[in-house]
Amino acid sequence: MKTFIVIGLLGIVSVLALAGVFMLRDGRDGKPKTGRMMRALALRVTLSILLVGFILLSYWMGWIKPTGIPLHTTEKTPRTAAFSRAKLVGLRANRQ
Repeated sequence: MKTFIVIGLLGIVSVLALAGVFMLRDGRDGKPKTGRMMRALALRVTLSILLVGFILLSYWMGWIKPTGIPLHTTEKTPRTAAFSRAKLVGLRANRQ
């Protein structure tokens, strides 16, 4: 799965580089400009949309799982609980 995502990102970056080359080369030496840069950028947008769609489909099908910092945890680790108690004791001492 990671391979497909990396290949997709490399494809997007390579098409972007190709559009830059077309931008620099087309219209030089009195030649008329062509639409190659515009087509390359349209291809890049299409590849980006397809990659995002593939990632969403992969998540929906269960092929990939989110692995990050859990946002909704109710359990406190012992270190966090001790820090909270020490902070609370310090706040109570400051009020008196």
